Amino acid sequence: MSRGCRETEYRGGFTLIEVLVALAIVVLALGSLLEIFSTSLRGVRRAEAYTEAVLLAESKLAAMGIETPLEEGGQRGRFDDRFRWRTTVRPFTHRPDAIRKEDSLAAYEVDITVLWGTGKEDRSVSLTTVRLVPPR
Repeated sequence: MSRGCRETEYRGGFTLIEVLVALAIVVLALGSLLEIFSTSLRGVRRAEAYTEAVLLAESKLAAMGIETPLEEGGQRGRFDDRFRWRTTVRPFTHRPDAIRKEDSLAAYEVDITVLWGTGKEDRSVSLTTVRLVPPR
């Protein structure tokens, strides 16, 4: 018995629509992964800059009163093209009873702020300490 139409053979494989849907899913997944990766890199860069700023501030603060004489007022400067600093030195007056006149020491509050970034998104870290020095 012969048939008027031939049956088509089924060949295994994907249709064009299935390939396009799979490709769209892969593109969306890769886009999300790249966004997560770039956000992580920005976070790492921010953490590195913050750590470097803290180290620079600690270094500058350690030099105040030893390498650089303590003088009331403020100063500004640059560490390099990326980081800049400003210091403020003022008499320590929060606890006047803590430092007695007969101790022969003067107390100064020393603030240092390290700044970095562009003008729009400046970031900063500030450290404060109290230094005791012999009066002049």
